Amino acid sequence: MKKGKKIVLALLTLCFTVCMLFVAACAADPPNEKPGGDYTFENTEEPLAETDADVTLDGSFDESFYAADKTHWYDWAQEMTSGHTIRVRMAVHFGEKGTYFAVDVDDAQVNFNAANRVNYNSSIELMFAAGHETNAVGKAYRYTFSAGGQTKWDIYSLNDYAEYGAPYGYAPRSAIVLKGGEIGEGCTGYKAEIFIPNEAIALTATPENMSVFLCANASYSSEAGAQLRQWKGFNIDQTAGEGWDRPDTWFQFDDTGLIANKVTVTANGGGEAVYDYDYTLNGMANGITITPEAGYRVASFKQDGKEASAKLVTDENGVSRYEFTGAGRDTAFEVTFEAVSSEVYTVSGTFGVGAFAGAPTQEELIADIESISLQTATVSYEAALEGDSYTVSAPAGSYTLKVLSARGYTLVSEQITLGENVEKDIVLDENAWLGRYFVSLNDFAVTENAAYDSVMNEGIDAKTFTFGGRIAVPFDEGTIVPEVRFNYDGDRYVRLQLMNWKGSYCVKLVVSECADVQADLNSSNNKLAYADRLRENGGYVILTIDAASGKISVYLDDGDGFDNVLEQTAAWLKEGVLQDVQVRKTDDNLSRTVLFENSVLYTNCTDTGVFAGNLDAQMNLDTAEVCDGVEVSVSPAKVGQQATLTVTAEDEVGVTVTVNGEEIAASAENTYTFTAYFYNDIKVVAYAPAAFTATVTVPSGMEAIAKVEARPLSGGTAVELTLSDGAYSAQLIGEYEVWAVSESGFARLLGEIAVRGEAVSKSYTLTEDTWTGGIVTAGGTLTTGMSSMGSVWESGETAIETGTFAAALTVGIDAWPASGSIEIGTRLFFNNSENTFLRLDFHYESAGTMYIGITNKSANWVSLNNVQDKFPAVFEYMMTEKKIHMIIAVDGTSWSLYLWNGLEYQKITDTNVTSGVNETFNNVSWLAGAQLTAVQAKKNTETSVVTAYGCKLATGDNVSDLIASYPTAAAQLTVTVSKEVAAYPDVAKLTVKINGAEKELTEGKITLACGTYEVWAYYASGTGRMLGTVTMNGEAQTKEFTLTAENWGALQGKEILDAAVSSGYGNEQKIFEQSQTGALENFELNIDVDLNTWNGSAKGEATTMGTTFTGVVIVDFGNNKHLRVNLYKADDTWAALQVQLRDGNGGAQYQQEKAITSANGISELGSATSFSIKITVQGGKATVSVSFGERTVTVSDYDLTSFLGDNAALNYVGVRKSGSSADLVITVNSTIVALAAEQATA
Repeated sequence: MKKGKKIVLALLTLCFTVCMLFVAACAADPPNEKPGGDYTFENTEEPLAETDADVTLDGSFDESFYAADKTHWYDWAQEMTSGHTIRVRMAVHFGEKGTYFAVDVDDAQVNFNAANRVNYNSSIELMFAAGHETNAVGKAYRYTFSAGGQTKWDIYSLNDYAEYGAPYGYAPRSAIVLKGGEIGEGCTGYKAEIFIPNEAIALTATPENMSVFLCANASYSSEAGAQLRQWKGFNIDQTAGEGWDRPDTWFQFDDTGLIANKVTVTANGGGEAVYDYDYTLNGMANGITITPEAGYRVASFKQDGKEASAKLVTDENGVSRYEFTGAGRDTAFEVTFEAVSSEVYTVSGTFGVGAFAGAPTQEELIADIESISLQTATVSYEAALEGDSYTVSAPAGSYTLKVLSARGYTLVSEQITLGENVEKDIVLDENAWLGRYFVSLNDFAVTENAAYDSVMNEGIDAKTFTFGGRIAVPFDEGTIVPEVRFNYDGDRYVRLQLMNWKGSYCVKLVVSECADVQADLNSSNNKLAYADRLRENGGYVILTIDAASGKISVYLDDGDGFDNVLEQTAAWLKEGVLQDVQVRKTDDNLSRTVLFENSVLYTNCTDTGVFAGNLDAQMNLDTAEVCDGVEVSVSPAKVGQQATLTVTAEDEVGVTVTVNGEEIAASAENTYTFTAYFYNDIKVVAYAPAAFTATVTVPSGMEAIAKVEARPLSGGTAVELTLSDGAYSAQLIGEYEVWAVSESGFARLLGEIAVRGEAVSKSYTLTEDTWTGGIVTAGGTLTTGMSSMGSVWESGETAIETGTFAAALTVGIDAWPASGSIEIGTRLFFNNSENTFLRLDFHYESAGTMYIGITNKSANWVSLNNVQDKFPAVFEYMMTEKKIHMIIAVDGTSWSLYLWNGLEYQKITDTNVTSGVNETFNNVSWLAGAQLTAVQAKKNTETSVVTAYGCKLATGDNVSDLIASYPTAAAQLTVTVSKEVAAYPDVAKLTVKINGAEKELTEGKITLACGTYEVWAYYASGTGRMLGTVTMNGEAQTKEFTLTAENWGALQGKEILDAAVSSGYGNEQKIFEQSQTGALENFELNIDVDLNTWNGSAKGEATTMGTTFTGVVIVDFGNNKHLRVNLYKADDTWAALQVQLRDGNGGAQYQQEKAITSANGISELGSATSFSIKITVQGGKATVSVSFGERTVTVSDYDLTSFLGDNAALNYVGVRKSGSSADLVITVNSTIVALAAEQATA
């Protein structure tokens, strides 16, 4: 801040210098005379912010809204220094124009000097923020005022408050008045009434609530320059964990006043009980003072309905005090006074000891008795002891007879009523002599976080003890930390925490002057069983403290008994005195309630066996579902003993008994026995049978219902309902789930019912979303994790109840890895035994390979290798679409895998019959009777995003329909073809291809999933041509293709390697036949010929035709008539293109010849390594040309009409050669395309 001031000062200096230069420049020629006229200037003051009409800002607080019955005042006495306490009362009022604070301060040491800063005088700092802001920056303001009238206005900026200027005309206002006299002359405090306009805190309307942080400055000198002061933040000292910069944790005020928990005290006649404050906050200290009238004493003191008189501290005047801490809830106290009777009676007798091992002698007993007394809540009457006799007198009334040992603990504590003289001999048994007795702690339901609640009403004087108690809360999610705290003198403690911290279970000890210790309850240290016992609803915990050794031990139950799971040692326990037992919780879900129940202390014993053997088992009997006429009783039992439950009912009444959630069977008629646990939640359901009737409506076109069952919620055999007159019915008792099962084995939960002795009728309407047409869309979308399999679908309201079914699933990946690998796991999970499943692991390597790991749990893991080679269409689809569409089908004890290849689901089997893959799919014995419970997926790397979705379930005969279905939206494609030239060959069939997979159209139609497909047409010979592509998006399409020379008409001829055959008509090698081309009359024939060397077995380099060469093309029209074309080279100086019409005997009917000489390319022909012949027949005329190098020689308009007559259709085309050397081989490739009858003209 100092640095910032220096910068501002430098800027101001610079601005002043520039201004002075500017003024100097402008004042170069000052006027000779002053201007005429009169001028005045008045410096007006800023107007005061206007208050509401019903408010007079005078510090008197006499407005009606400040009345105690209209608003709840804040009240707190804060010790500033030793011997100096100030008390502050405060109210908040929300007006239309702003917010008002009424602050009343009691302070016997007020000091002020105007020369001192406001916070070095007696003053109050009022910090506040509108609403429930979580960050004070720019939202919190501070108004500081002193007893002498100083004020200061700040805003919270960064980490502290800084001076702040309010908008013009809206500065905060206050009226500050002294109480009792002037400062230094009888002043007892001061009051301030403060107005904060809405505009001053950047609001356009008054807030509904205000968060307040209250501070005080106690000044100890009125001298100028004095800095003797003490600052205290009330929020910090009054409550626990209030944040300086977190307004949402401050005191809260709304239109009802201070928001706090109420404290109420009621008392009958005979005295008074007064609280320190009428409210409490979480962690706030408070207290009750109880003063009996003369002749009265306290008979009872209760907190929230529970006796707490043992916690009262009573002085020599009979005044009792109880101090407590706010726990985030309302607290009610009830005090009962009783008159002290004028009638006095005596209790007298002897004391002795029974016979047991280690029993003391009578002399040892007499020496050990420290005192015998009669005690009330606040008064003790001591007995006179003489030998082994005692006598104690007290007014008539109820007392606790207590015998204390010189060893420092209680031997006897029992209730006794005096209405006459009582003779009572005291005989100590082993437990009494050893100081072993139970002290019951209060049951308590903790609903708020952080604050401790006391559960101890009766104190103990033993330093060694065993604690046992039930902690009941759902432990199975989030973070929950129930805690039992044992408070000792000297602010020392032992804290026992039993927690689930984000899925990690542990038990922890936090002990004063010791390091924290904890035991993790997981499988790695063989303690998972303890956590499993806690998950559903908590459990019982035992803690022992041996004061002599300082050892603290914690015991938990793993289902087979209690074991020591954690220890700590604290030397101070040897002398420590237990003062209280408290409970609390820390919970990330504030709606959870933690029940601390059945808690006890067992004094002077750390043997858990002895503790359990002497403890009365808690019997919690629930008979809410027992009908009239049925009697239920349970015998008391110690923990570990057999307890007996008796249910007396008529024979027709159905009885179900559960103990701690487990159903037990009758051991004899009407009798149920069980081993008593520490707590025993016993539920008895007893009703006579009654009719249950259900009607079920199924949508038309969907599967019929095969049966309806009632399945007991507590487990057991399902009851199949009888169908009659369109309704299903049965006689039932108890609670059931009602299920409908389809003909194919799909099951749906219809609802739950409770039949308790009265007839029940239900109507259920199934819909297309809740029932099945054979194939059901199930589950949702799962973004897979790495730690374990996640479920896309789980059985719950739906189930598969047949041995023939299939599950379809889609797994998508954002991108296949460019390096490294990824493994995507999927499985079907079953319920017949632990961890039974059918599992597939798709393992992809960035090199472009994939294998599938396969296991059926009962067989070893096997690998289907080289998916990219064995199933190329499937693999290509996975890579291109970044999806794996799969179906796992189960039929009895066999199963199958189908993967989508772009056109259909392809069954996967291994061509390597020794891999073991195919055997893994068969004879899986555990599948018999197994029920599918989940469809799951996972991944093995965080670098890829993998989602699983699109789960579908098919049952029974519908499995084949699922396999024939499509994983995406499907629609029909219609393909039509037309010929550009009618003479083009007909299309023998149409197909579509994707990723190498191919499927034929039926009558030009096919149904396709979403994707881009190639459309192919095939000739009768089986050769195919791609016509184009089509992209399907779930909507029907018609695709029209025109067959052209490019895509259809140009047929590929048979490739010929050499044509050296015998001369003569009919000996040539055929490259086209009519069966391939059709009966063409107009066509274009192109023949390409390559010349290569030949070594007798293999083709070599390109070469020339040599000195002599004849290449012959025969175009046969049938009826022994053909067109012959010769490329004839006689020598190196002369060659010719010869076109002839010949009949069957080979005689030439007509010939044209085009010579090739030096003038038109004989040298180019001699050096050519290839040549082409083109023959066009159209409209009865032929044009023939030969091309070599850059030369073309043509014979045009060769008339065929008269020669061919009516037989003008092409029969075949053949080639041969002659006249060349033996080391020359030719390769012939050719195409032919149909032409229109008339040649197109320009």
